[in-house]
Amino acid sequence: MFDIQRPGWLPIQKERLSLKNRPLAGLIASAFRVRSSQVSAPAWTTEDRYDIEATFPADTACEAVNDMLRTLLEDRFSLKTHRVEKEESGYALVETKDGVKLTPSAPSPEQEAAATTEEAAEKRRVTMQKRIEEMKKEAAANGGAGVSTNSWQGSVTFAQLADWLAPLLGRPVVDATGLQGKYDLKISIRRFGDDTEEYAAAQALAKLGLKLAARKITLPTVAVDHADRTPKPN
Repeated sequence: MFDIQRPGWLPIQKERLSLKNRPLAGLIASAFRVRSSQVSAPAWTTEDRYDIEATFPADTACEAVNDMLRTLLEDRFSLKTHRVEKEESGYALVETKDGVKLTPSAPSPEQEAAATTEEAAEKRRVTMQKRIEEMKKEAAANGGAGVSTNSWQGSVTFAQLADWLAPLLGRPVVDATGLQGKYDLKISIRRFGDDTEEYAAAQALAKLGLKLAARKITLPTVAVDHADRTPKPN
């Protein structure tokens, strides 16, 4: 299973944040709104686990909760960091010569608002996880001949599609289509036999008028200068 949330996504429920059995490196990634691969830290920060329980005002913006988590880590773990730019091998999401074969979407204000809530994001995540498990069972019943890696349907930007593809491919993906706005998307990436994730993704994207171009990607990275292994007590 891979991460299908945006970088920095937190399981917020009303005015409460509950994080159980999390590595410090993952908490740092959430606090700085980056992926775990964009955190450079000592090995123990991926091994030791911690629990965090926090409350905040009901009208607190999601990004503000990330900032609060960052302040908490700086206080409890004496966390000291700095940002660096790191170049990695990745992909650029671009149009094929025939152009994108997707229809621009025009969601209602109500749909747009609902799609951006953390509760809606969590619901979509749970639904997708259940569907992936169902597909694995279907594949096992068929002798493993075909394995559905992931599927997604909805109104999305190409930047969101790039973020969704990155953990699947295990490499950073950036949107280089130059196209703005949201599009109605339905994609199912399936691997057969010895197919690689890259090949399966390329086949699915080609049907949408998109392709992946290998490219060096520069990503902001959070480098940990210091962190206490034992946090200060409450």
